[in-house]
Amino acid sequence: MKKIIALVLLASSLLAFFMCSQSMPSQKKIVALFRADEEIFLGAVESGDFSAVETLPGVQEVYVGERYVEILCDGAGMGSSTHYYGIFYHPDEALFSSEIPGVATRFVPDGNGYLYQEEGGDNRFYVEPLGSGFYYYEAHY
Repeated sequence: MKKIIALVLLASSLLAFFMCSQSMPSQKKIVALFRADEEIFLGAVESGDFSAVETLPGVQEVYVGERYVEILCDGAGMGSSTHYYGIFYHPDEALFSSEIPGVATRFVPDGNGYLYQEEGGDNRFYVEPLGSGFYYYEAHY
């Protein structure tokens, strides 16, 4: 009986993991969202009104800060296993030679983008320029 319960628990854990991993967005989908609606994104920056961006399929939330805009496309997890994916805007094209909103540290080149890896921890933040001050991002905590 204990073996059956253990197998059922293992199977349900694997199924939950598979379903969660399938629902995570791909970078390609988020970049495609930006490319397909780039004029809407650019217009929002010009006007300061992001209501049209908020209604785009694939956009969950838009946060307009003093120096940047975060467009959350997906996120999952809890505590130290949290992941966020989306697009953000910052007008400073030299952003990664200084600091990024919320992470006062330097980034290092990584592939087509830049990576922040917390020293002695598991937090990481990856960004890739999309153009016109927009960036694809992944945040893992």
